[in-house]
Amino acid sequence: MIPRFKILFLIVGLIFGVHCRSARVGQAETLMGTLVEITAEGRDHKLVEARVALAFEEVRRVDRLISTFREDSELSRINRAAGVAPVQVSPEVLEAIERSLEVSRLSDGAFDISYAALGGLWDFSGEKPARVPEAAEIAARLKRVGWRRIQVDRSAGTVFLPEAGMRLDLGAIAKGYAVDRALAALKVPGVDRALVTAGGDLRAFTRPGEKPWRIGIQDPARRDRLLGELEIQNQAVATSGQYERFVEIQGRRYGHILDPRTGRPAEGVLGATVIAGEAWEADAWATALLVLGPEQGIKLLPSPPGIEALIVDAKGRWHATPGLAGRIQPAPSPSVPFLFRL
Repeated sequence: MIPRFKILFLIVGLIFGVHCRSARVGQAETLMGTLVEITAEGRDHKLVEARVALAFEEVRRVDRLISTFREDSELSRINRAAGVAPVQVSPEVLEAIERSLEVSRLSDGAFDISYAALGGLWDFSGEKPARVPEAAEIAARLKRVGWRRIQVDRSAGTVFLPEAGMRLDLGAIAKGYAVDRALAALKVPGVDRALVTAGGDLRAFTRPGEKPWRIGIQDPARRDRLLGELEIQNQAVATSGQYERFVEIQGRRYGHILDPRTGRPAEGVLGATVIAGEAWEADAWATALLVLGPEQGIKLLPSPPGIEALIVDAKGRWHATPGLAGRIQPAPSPSVPFLFRL
């Protein structure tokens, strides 16, 4: 369930807004396995620079908490204690897991952080010959998957996985959560506009009177063209897709995002873009929509004005929620049929 075909961030002109003398600081760093880019504007260059540095530190801090690639992270400690004992965690990790469980409930299990128990069944690294796992192998692993089995005790501040072999992976909301924390470090007096991006996730901030950011949404089938363009202000956008990481077995392509209910790669959707108030939520729902597909996905999506979505199905057709459909501006030379599912 680790998604990400990348939004192509078309920051057209990086408009300075009404304050033409604003200082702009833009930096990029590879963190959490992706390129994190932070841009901020304000009158005081030193202040803006300091807040950008603090925003990057927030991304590093989140990574230390929830990365499964770090043995000392809180999430790794939860996984090591599966079937043994509850693990006390920080309020932030507890909150991230509870948020994930709520998306699991709303999406009928299409989003499930316990999918990590399926790890290793499907190899998308290209380092060894790809194969389709036997049905019995998948069935055995699925016995350790299930968001309802994750035990969270808020009063004690603990998380418990009741069976050995269960695992959690917050990869489908981790970058979004880090983006949110980074942007929080930038929303201070003296910063007029800010944009934080991490792979397929971004969140924007603009003060009243400032012009919006303009982004381009990449075609999930081709990196060299856009589906359309979109203006955003105080919102988050996340995009997930199946085409960047996949394997071909006997002429059939299998994408890397797994359906946690079946243990097999999700099918029927090339990519999904979600707009929400916070990046973690957009991140989680972009993954869920890849699993659910356009019809069921849009039906289960929380009602506007909270979240809007654009889904590109396997035939290249667009399916958009009503609130987003009217906001997408065609990119030059539109290349896919435009089908609104209202």
